[in-house]
Amino acid sequence: MNFKDISFFYRKKAKKGFFIFLICLITSQATLFAQEKVSITIQQNDISVIEALQQIERQTKMFVAYNESQLKNQKNIDLQVSNQPIEVVLNRILQGTGFSWQLKDNYIVIVPGEQMNGRQISGTITDELGEPVIGANIIEKGTSNGTVTDIDGHFSLNAEENAVLMVSYIGYLSQEINTTGRSTFNIIMVEDLKTLEEVVVIGYGSVKRRDVTTAVSSISTESLDERPIISTAQAIQGKAAGVNVYQPNGAPGGEMVIRVRGTTSFNGSNSPLYVVDGVPVDNMNFLSPTDIADIQILKDASSAAIYGSRAANGVVLVTTKQATAGAKITANIQYGASRVANQIESLNAAQYKELMDELRPGAIPGGTTDQTDWFSEVYGTGITQNYQLQLTDGNERIRYFVSGGYLDEKGVLSSAYFRRFNLRSNVESQIRDWLHMGLNLAYSDNSRNGVTTGLGSNRGG
Repeated sequence: MNFKDISFFYRKKAKKGFFIFLICLITSQATLFAQEKVSITIQQNDISVIEALQQIERQTKMFVAYNESQLKNQKNIDLQVSNQPIEVVLNRILQGTGFSWQLKDNYIVIVPGEQMNGRQISGTITDELGEPVIGANIIEKGTSNGTVTDIDGHFSLNAEENAVLMVSYIGYLSQEINTTGRSTFNIIMVEDLKTLEEVVVIGYGSVKRRDVTTAVSSISTESLDERPIISTAQAIQGKAAGVNVYQPNGAPGGEMVIRVRGTTSFNGSNSPLYVVDGVPVDNMNFLSPTDIADIQILKDASSAAIYGSRAANGVVLVTTKQATAGAKITANIQYGASRVANQIESLNAAQYKELMDELRPGAIPGGTTDQTDWFSEVYGTGITQNYQLQLTDGNERIRYFVSGGYLDEKGVLSSAYFRRFNLRSNVESQIRDWLHMGLNLAYSDNSRNGVTTGLGSNRGG
């Protein structure tokens, strides 16, 4: 290799080294930029501490852990900060509250200051792998006294003698810890696998939720008795992600509109297929919500493999309650009243005469006075009465379930009403070890008288 070759090789290496140096310089600048302090802008008066912390979450994409029961009682503040470091904003928010903050990676933990009453209890909360659980809630049972774990999973709390601590965190089973005779605790949180083990009905069988590969929404029926609902569609409303449920009018017994896949057709029906105990039906008005044991909604195209083209708009699977061993009687009584919230302001006699005189003078004679309050004549108080009674009993050989109910819903218009009488029963018998027999019977009768709406007549016989 001669001198020229060496010179060319050196220049080539120098250019390559300069290029690598330039890349490193740009990368280091980008790293420095990424490590710059996050700036916060909040300009709002009379804002609560919790709302201010939520603003920080939205602007920084960081997770802020705090005990809501303690912070919700703090007085509102006036916060006017613009492009300030997160440390400054946190100090402004927590000033005078007795709370401090800890910051690590993507976590901000709001921890209470030292408390003077009671005895001090401390400990560490970890998961089954030994990793610290950040932001776990620790509350003294029966009080609002509580705290959250810090970045390392540690907590410290002043509690009364013989206090019981309630420990909870999303995705883990809640625990109650008795502190009698102890002041230091190492608590291990166990994952909540109940939802993964839950059995889901998917049309062609029942599988565990963790094995489901299709789009299925499950509706919890545990709180149905606590809600004043009179139809199955109301049990779905607001309970299934991506499923739109609304009532187009307020007529008694008015059918709810359910959209699983949105509006897919201008001419055809967009309603899903309803399947009750394996039998396809046109609607669910005949069902009493107290008779429902399970609701599943099939969203994706896999439901077409079971029900064909009828499942193009989704499928709502309803399973009713079955007979169980052991005697049990359940009664459900609902009574409600409804009125028009905003009274329509109508013209009085003088105003109406003035209007008519503009159209046809002299049509209404002078001196006409108000004689009737037409709003009160037309609208009244709607009364809803719902009575449901269930009886179940049996043993290992034979079981039965009987349910009956009566619904009477009167609208704010005296002529509008909806009445439903429903009866459902099933009997199961284990005749032999290899022979099982069951009988399901259901009867429903409803009558209604509605009003003409923008969607057509709602009158029924």
